[in-house]
Amino acid sequence: GIRVAIIGAGAIGVPAATGYLAEIDWNYPFLLFLGALPTVVVVYVFLEEPLDRAGSGGSIAGTVSEYATAVKRELTTPALAVLVCSGFIRDFSRYGLLTFVPLFAVSVLDSTIFEAGLLLSLRGAVYIVVSPFAGMVVGRFARKWVLSVTLGFCASMLVALPFTQSLIE
Repeated sequence: GIRVAIIGAGAIGVPAATGYLAEIDWNYPFLLFLGALPTVVVVYVFLEEPLDRAGSGGSIAGTVSEYATAVKRELTTPALAVLVCSGFIRDFSRYGLLTFVPLFAVSVLDSTIFEAGLLLSLRGAVYIVVSPFAGMVVGRFARKWVLSVTLGFCASMLVALPFTQSLIE
């Protein structure tokens, strides 16, 4: 819950800032990546390399081959294969919507780019509000039921999207 809340806090500010910067000029949002530079410097200066380079005499191709073999072996476990595939579907849907919703808001609902960014920022606010209760809900109800209700709610919102008349509605 804490991790999701922190992600939600970032999801509030970044879309709004991106929308604001995009209204100034289309390439200004890419300046937000400069915000990662302080983290890069801290990691490079203060964190030690966790791998023992002296013990690894293999080539990059050998390492990639070992990794691919390990992934293939792990994906033969049905439960893990379902998790990986469902994670892919979830992320594909999420990022598809993160692309579609602002385009829909700007082109169909005549919103500004900044307003579309604010709309995406609501997602972060929902993360912060809902995430502390996730453990309690899953503890009280069966996980399959919670997942089914959540997916049903998301599907109904997708079906309702074309009937939206304005950004506020």
